[in-house]
Amino acid sequence: WKKTAKRGSSLKAVNLIKCIANLSDCKEDIYGALDAWSAFEVDFPIEPVKKALRILRDQWQWKRVIQVSKWMLSKGHGKTMATYQLLIVALEKEDRIEEAEEVFHGVFRRYLDALPRSHFSLMMGIYNRAGMYEKLLDLFADMEELNVRPDQGLVEMVAEVYFKVGMPEKSEKVREKYPLRRYEYRYLKGRRIRV
Repeated sequence: WKKTAKRGSSLKAVNLIKCIANLSDCKEDIYGALDAWSAFEVDFPIEPVKKALRILRDQWQWKRVIQVSKWMLSKGHGKTMATYQLLIVALEKEDRIEEAEEVFHGVFRRYLDALPRSHFSLMMGIYNRAGMYEKLLDLFADMEELNVRPDQGLVEMVAEVYFKVGMPEKSEKVREKYPLRRYEYRYLKGRRIRV
């Protein structure tokens, strides 16, 4: 385990954003600029890249988020659930749903037993907004097979989709199988809190 140096990472993140700000959307130009930016670093600058991704996300520059994320993943760094989730969100914002689906299924195959509920929720929301109801129901079936318990928002979404598709009896079965809980628990800084 090695600690990454955080000193000066904010300035490096701003320099990264300036480096790619006025470039065209050509992959070779972006990757070349990012390689030149990180060329003199001894180790891969993961902290500045993460901060730059956060800044780009806050500025809604989804195309740049996609490019920087893919560059970082191609270098073999930053393979975390948060990176994949941000990449999926950015791909959806750019109306590249097929690519978002490919990224999700790649993560799904790799981390089959450890995929968090938030990834399922994110992808099911994308399918719902795109009107891909059959894929949403298939993903819900996969979720049930893996014993990932859906939260109440997902249960309502799936029940509404069953109703839209014309299966009101399955809609009721889903609501009966996952009844509304009196309390919901969330985790805040490692502590379980009843909401």
